[in-house]
Amino acid sequence: MIHVLIVEDNEPSRYLLKALLEGSGYRVTQAANGIEALAAARLEPPDIVVSDALMPQMDGFDLCRAWMQDEKLRVIPFVFYSATYTSPEDAQLALSLGAVRYLIKPVEPQQFLATLQTVLMEWAAHPAPNQAAPLAEPDFKARHDMALACKLDHKMAQLAEANLKLGQSERNYRQLFEDNPLPMWVCDHMTRWPTPA
Repeated sequence: MIHVLIVEDNEPSRYLLKALLEGSGYRVTQAANGIEALAAARLEPPDIVVSDALMPQMDGFDLCRAWMQDEKLRVIPFVFYSATYTSPEDAQLALSLGAVRYLIKPVEPQQFLATLQTVLMEWAAHPAPNQAAPLAEPDFKARHDMALACKLDHKMAQLAEANLKLGQSERNYRQLFEDNPLPMWVCDHMTRWPTPA
């Protein structure tokens, strides 16, 4: 039975992925971050790892780098599956670290399973195909920091937009009451009020 290591900090997402894989005949080990994943993989190496990118303690990029620096683990295919890091630069960083695929959530279940099958078949035919040379530490840090900065800029832009919408909603609400200074009652004549006993 093929053993898959899932690395995902979001518990509902981890559960859904586990259910999909186990329902398709895979054996699954779970980890909530890169530190847990390395410990689990060193204890019982999987046949393939599927990792999120954004996680606490050790994110997917750091995990992939550590994975490829471990002689026993680097021969196991590493697949990213992320909803947060979605730019071509993010995928390029992941592949330069040694990942074999970079999937962006959501992916249809059948497509996801087909991708895993393809990776496993490629790996079986040619152990560790197309493995990238490890990035030098300064290059990795620079590219990783750039990915984090881009993600932070994007989140800040989303927050600014949400604040603008919230401010407009509050202004509309205040205007509604300022335009109607007299109290009003809205009644539904179809509602029956209870009669006093």
